[in-house]
Formats: sequence, C-alpha cells, structure tokens
Amino acid sequence: MNYTSSVEIESTAIPGVRFRLRRVSFGRRLELARILQDRLEAIQRLTLSPESPARAAETALLSAEIDAIHARWGVVAIDGLEIDGAPATIDSLIDAGPEELLKEILAAVRRETGLDEEERKNFVPPSTSCAGEEPDRATPGSAANVSATVSTSTAIAGVTSPICSSPVTYASTGDGAIPATS
Repeated sequence: MNYTSSVEIESTAIPGVRFRLRRVSFGRRLELARILQDRLEAIQRLTLSPESPARAAETALLSAEIDAIHARWGVVAIDGLEIDGAPATIDSLIDAGPEELLKEILAAVRRETGLDEEERKNFVPPSTSCAGEEPDRATPGSAANVSATVSTSTAIAGVTSPICSSPVTYASTGDGAIPATS
C-alpha cells in the first residue's frame, strides 16, 4: 500500500484551479494544536467578557488569524492560478487572491481536520474549571476534571470546526472576516 499524505481537490469556485491539502496525521494535528493554542485561549477568555464592539472586533480578528493559520497549515500547493502575474501561493491568495477560492480552501481544510457528524453532535469541549463538578472528584481550580476521553485531536477539531455543536462558536463575525462554509 502506498499512502499519500496529501489530497488534490478541483476547485468548484474557480474552474481550472486545483489545490493540494495535507492529510491529517497525529503529528500534524499536534502541530496545529500547538500553533492555535494561544489564539483559542484568547477567544475563550473573550467569551467571558461582556458583549461590546471591542469584543466583537477582537473576536473577528482572532478568528481571521485562525483562518489564515488553517490555510497556511493545510495547503501544500495551488495550481492553475496566477495572482498579479505570479503562480499563486497560499500567502499570495490570502493577501490578494479571490476570496471565494480562499473560502473553499478553508472549508476543505476544516473538513480534513474536522469531526464526523456523530462526533460533532456529541462533542463537549474539555474544561479546566471545576464549576458544576462533583466536589469529591477534584480540588477546586485543578485540571483534574478535564474529560479523559476527549483526545487532543477531538478537542482541536471540535474547537476549530465551524459546525461544532459546543455552546461557544468561533466563526468569524466582523468585517473582513472569512466565514466558514461547508
């Protein structure tokens, strides 16, 4: 058997364009988790602050940064497209390319890193808070109540998935943001 660590996709947004994405592996998912950790924690902190235009703007900025990270992490190559006379790269696509192609690529990257429908339905993100836990299970303020059954891959895929059923949503919400499509 010959395993290919990437998959090529024909664009439906722009005929004649193809892009190649990395397939998810344990190591790649771990790499993505490390890259996204600070931004996901910042978004989580923002959910605790009161609704305000500043909170919405900061959430939109972080979400757009997460979108760019996903795109850079997932795309191996783009074929059949030139941007300003040069072969397209993921950076040139993000900076000056057609947004509909970037949206399509982001949706494909999320599908590649995401959970299947059943896992999305049953996903509950882990918490380091002991709020609402049984008092004999952990010391208040400890991380002992984090669900042992939720793997790193499930947590990262669920938190970054636009279709995640968790109570907190991380989709881009501001001007210039790139909303997830599926």
